[in-house]
Amino acid sequence: MTRKRKKGFSLVEVMIGVAIFATVGVAFLSFLSQSIGESKFSAEYFSAFILSQKVMEDFSEEIAINPYGFETLGVDENSTQYSEVVDGATVHFSGLEDQQKPYGKIDPGADNTINAKVVPLYEIVKKFQFRAQAKRLEKTGDGEKRNLLRCNLEFLWDAKIGKGQYETSCSFFSPVTAKKIDLALNVDQAAIDARIPKDFFNAPGKSLAQIANERSSTVETVTALGRIALVTEDFMKSQYYTKQMKAIADLKKKLALIPASQFDQEYAVRLAIALAWYDLAKACYQIVVYLEPCFATLQSQNVSALQTGTNTLNPIQLQEALFHYRIIYEYFVGSIVQARFYYYALIEKDLALYKGGKRELQVLQKLIDLYRIVALLASVPTGMDQYKAFLGRLDTFADGRNLYLQRMVRQEMIYLQDPAVWMEKFPNLKRISSIVKARIPQILAFIKARTDDAVLNADNSY
Repeated sequence: MTRKRKKGFSLVEVMIGVAIFATVGVAFLSFLSQSIGESKFSAEYFSAFILSQKVMEDFSEEIAINPYGFETLGVDENSTQYSEVVDGATVHFSGLEDQQKPYGKIDPGADNTINAKVVPLYEIVKKFQFRAQAKRLEKTGDGEKRNLLRCNLEFLWDAKIGKGQYETSCSFFSPVTAKKIDLALNVDQAAIDARIPKDFFNAPGKSLAQIANERSSTVETVTALGRIALVTEDFMKSQYYTKQMKAIADLKKKLALIPASQFDQEYAVRLAIALAWYDLAKACYQIVVYLEPCFATLQSQNVSALQTGTNTLNPIQLQEALFHYRIIYEYFVGSIVQARFYYYALIEKDLALYKGGKRELQVLQKLIDLYRIVALLASVPTGMDQYKAFLGRLDTFADGRNLYLQRMVRQEMIYLQDPAVWMEKFPNLKRISSIVKARIPQILAFIKARTDDAVLNADNSY
């Protein structure tokens, strides 16, 4: 009789199966848990990346307006403080959106900071802290690397599988050195010197040494005076000057005929006038700078000797040679003031709204440069007061609208408290100041004294 074998699992088989299933299940759950943790960490890492981009973009906007933007924010290579992302702890995550009355003005302490009411964003980013450090590649001097800032940004957060950390860096161009250009007029000096005997002293065929000897003077003196006379006369008779003045006059006539509602035409013509005045100011300034060493020579020499000796200089000719320089300097001052006036018109309400915020900011930056120059002019004694008043208006304008601009304005006001610090911060201004503030008053006083003498000598000759 055959026994049938019973189908099924023995207890041992069941136990072995359960053990295998448990082992596989634990491994799977462990893998699943690890995958979830890694996925969450990847999400946190990506959040840190997005937050870092926001901070770097803020730095870029800051530097575009203010070359000392990092200093204004208190960021340097020794910064150790970590800041929270939430609850308005830093300027980078404050005032993100205008959400409260009165609309049109952002309050960094109230308008859309990332707080507990902002869900789910608050829960995502509240764990993050960050630190920024920045240093110039060269701390001193006027090398190109001094204009480069290296910024390092670090984000930290507590992660379930360890300490989260994200680091990134970026370089910013932040010019704080003097421009590597010659601000003087590019003159063919040899050609000018060759013309001096005939065109100024009416002594063709003679050398500068002979002319100096005849007038009991020096070669340096007659050369300096000749250059002043010919360069200024050439400019005032030049096609450039004639065309520039005509172009400005024509543009003014065109502006007067534009209907009040044609903002596009009005903006374009006003901008063209501003640019024309500014270009004329640059040309005049180049002449002023080029001829400044010639006046230094005359001031150190006995100019009166030119009117003694065997072949004296016509006193009226001396007067004209010096006075033309003064006229060109006054053209420079007038052109800068006119350029400022027409640029200012571009930020008046209707025109500013027409072109938008970006263009308006560009005009404001140009105006800041122009106001700075006028503030240096000895012939505009109220220039500095005008600049400070303008900064006050800018501060009010930028409040709640452009916090980058407002920080720059307030930093500028601090610099202005010490003129020496202001000059050190802006070396291009320092170069301009060395001419228009330090030298021009001396030169104008010299011209007045010499031209007065020339007139008296002319009167005594009759």
